[in-house]
Amino acid sequence: MSKLERLYSLIENIEVAMLTTSNDDDLLVSRPMVTQQCEQDGKLYFVTTTATMKTDEIQADKFVNLAYYNDQNKHWVSISGKARLADDREKIRTLYDPSWSVWMSDEGGDKDGGPDDPRFILIEVEIVTAHFMSAPTGVAEVVL
Repeated sequence: MSKLERLYSLIENIEVAMLTTSNDDDLLVSRPMVTQQCEQDGKLYFVTTTATMKTDEIQADKFVNLAYYNDQNKHWVSISGKARLADDREKIRTLYDPSWSVWMSDEGGDKDGGPDDPRFILIEVEIVTAHFMSAPTGVAEVVL
């Protein structure tokens, strides 16, 4: 198993990651995000809307952290990476889940919370490094 495959196996059953960015005051801000896709080239994808503080923060500072925690086995994974906003309409349509519409009001036309809603945008995180810790051993190790 490659290091990337091992990393993905550690996070595959963890629905929510805490995405940490840096704001205008250089303070760290974390918020829950659902991992939409893990790609074999070491990129993770998340969906958001175009008009959020996190999109502004990513444009100002691409360095982010993702923290995953598995309550069942008490493992955590911390990923440091470089984020960018990806307005990839085809990928958004492919990844689209109707549950996304809860974050969008239906303004009519293409702004209906559907897969072609232009307010949806992807956050692409290129993994730079990842650390893993197992609760029983308390030993942290570099995964990637």
